[in-house]
Amino acid sequence: MEDPSIKLARELHRVVIRLVYFQDDDEYSHVDKFQEVTSWIYNTCRQLIQFKGTTVEEEAEICLSLLEGYSATIRDEINIKEAMSRSYKILPDMEPSVMKCSLLVHCYGEAGDKALADEAKQIMDAWSGRELTEEEKHIKQLLADMEENELISNREQ
Repeated sequence: MEDPSIKLARELHRVVIRLVYFQDDDEYSHVDKFQEVTSWIYNTCRQLIQFKGTTVEEEAEICLSLLEGYSATIRDEINIKEAMSRSYKILPDMEPSVMKCSLLVHCYGEAGDKALADEAKQIMDAWSGRELTEEEKHIKQLLADMEENELISNREQ
């Protein structure tokens, strides 16, 4: 049976992706439904932050879902810092994977630490020579968007 915290993390991830990437078939287009969904995301993050994974992979899944959730709703800086701290503890123990790459990219988005982006790119380099999965395409595009936004921000300063 699936751990309840992992089930919650996966549901949070699914809802955030649908919301952020407009994969909702206009389900969230009404203000009331949008507010309901963003409230659910925020409240789920507040609940999920209390759970710890029993394995490195489970902890990574929880941390990733939290970072995605908080980036899609009200920023809760205290809980974001906790999710980041937990992520930094497990990243060295993770094998290269899409999950690790996703967590690195989301941590880069929060911290702006170029070393995180560079490590994610090393993982992405191993994906060359074959067709990417949707998840791989998504995370690669997200990193490119983050780096472009960083360049634009730096130019404006």
